[in-house]
Amino acid sequence: KIMAGSAGQPTAMGRWRETRMALSPCSSSSASPRSLSPSCSASSRAAAFPSDPLSCFVSLPLKFGQVSAQCRTSRCSRTMKTRGGNKTTRRCLITCKQQAPVDAMRFLQRAPLMLLLAFSMYLFNPAVAPAEESKDMKDAEHALLFEAMDVVDRHFIDLSNKEGVARSSELHEYNSVSWEGLKKELEEKKLENRKETYKEIKKVLKKLGDRYTRFLPPSEFVKLTKYDATGVGLAVNQDEQGLLIGYPPLAGSTAADAGVQKGDRLVSIDGVAMKGLTPFDATEMLQGVKGSKVSIEVERKTNEGQKIVSFELERKISVENPVSSTIFESQDGKKVGYIKLKEFNGASRRGVEDAIKSMEPLDDIILDLRGNLGGVLEGSLQIAAAFVDEDGKPLPTLVNVIDRKGKEEPVTLKSRETWDLKSPMLVLVDDKSASASEVLAGSLKDNCRAVVVGNTHSYGKGLIQGVYPLSDGSGLIVTVAKYLTPKHQEINGVGIVPDVKQKVGDVKKAIKNGKLNLDAAAESLKICKAS
Repeated sequence: KIMAGSAGQPTAMGRWRETRMALSPCSSSSASPRSLSPSCSASSRAAAFPSDPLSCFVSLPLKFGQVSAQCRTSRCSRTMKTRGGNKTTRRCLITCKQQAPVDAMRFLQRAPLMLLLAFSMYLFNPAVAPAEESKDMKDAEHALLFEAMDVVDRHFIDLSNKEGVARSSELHEYNSVSWEGLKKELEEKKLENRKETYKEIKKVLKKLGDRYTRFLPPSEFVKLTKYDATGVGLAVNQDEQGLLIGYPPLAGSTAADAGVQKGDRLVSIDGVAMKGLTPFDATEMLQGVKGSKVSIEVERKTNEGQKIVSFELERKISVENPVSSTIFESQDGKKVGYIKLKEFNGASRRGVEDAIKSMEPLDDIILDLRGNLGGVLEGSLQIAAAFVDEDGKPLPTLVNVIDRKGKEEPVTLKSRETWDLKSPMLVLVDDKSASASEVLAGSLKDNCRAVVVGNTHSYGKGLIQGVYPLSDGSGLIVTVAKYLTPKHQEINGVGIVPDVKQKVGDVKKAIKNGKLNLDAAAESLKICKAS
């Protein structure tokens, strides 16, 4: 789970949680998990969204990294027939109490592509490799179909269930459709070619009743590289041992062509050791101008043991800076820094930082998010943290996330560098300010850092989508969670409600004629902080 705490010192919390274990084969009598192997290897565990329990085909207690979980058998479900014949599999519900030191940094660090799209999209690490899931599939077409269905089954949040989102994930039923039953039906369906398979995947996703969950063929999925935060196609994740390549490099990227592999441990970038650095730090170091090169060293596990492999990668993508800025003068001669952020991509945080530093010192700041439909959620959280993270004080909540288990947790983030923390700030929104824009506006508003101004509430997109590549280069965009503001205000279907309802129009004119009352905004922020 995401816990409030800094990246260096995450807060640990023990709770009882449910996980499923397959004990196969087993008799009609109660099966005991203690008859299984006592260890949980990295290859056998499945850790998806941080709030999910660990699922292992092993005995108890479960162990993952330096964290352990004590479990007990709760009950066994009905006996189910397997595809192989009359053998039966008993699925037992195990309740676990785990000490899991996980914080918001780990919440972000589990992204397979570091895209964290927030139209809204948030990336999660698929729990089981497709090859392992499809060994007994009849053919490659069914393997791909069931690979896509498994992604949905592991990550989709079903908001249609009136009993709550957790009920759907427990029953593996989404929009009243049994996923196991649907799989059995599709086992006998003829799929002659890839085109038919894609068509069937789309039909399956349509059953979810979620307009944001969709399938993208390779030709469409590759376009998402505009959100590649590194420019070389790498996703940098983190575990207990350090930084690693968390997912296969993007197809067609220089990292893929050079032979970088999922699971490679990142040792250095341009000669700088990665020890003690975060995925955010590594991602920024990998970024650069299109056509320039970056050198990386990785540690790879081979049959002969661990070895260091070096790569020189050319940046094929140079992410456009989505930030423009200028300085305006108010009626009373104050220096007002104006920042227009048109989207959130891999360069948004750096763009805002450069803008702030180039204009300092400032008397007031205006952050214009009008027309900003969203983008990389990571960038939104980084910008929010840099404006609200004060040294010596507890980390503020940036957003609250409700996962597919129905659990709500605060997201915090330790900013490695803070910007202007004192100048009063206005955030401008309109009905096209969506998703990541709403996360940023809501975070700054609820943390008393900014006054939100607009003639209407924002778009109202409070859902998070995960982007999942499939084994053939296609991919899924799946709704995996929803978020609320730090003060638990609903965003989805509601939007961010402005503190000041006002149509601004041209910002320069609004400042000159006093339409934007900066002094009143400053006073409102003082009152907010005092309360």
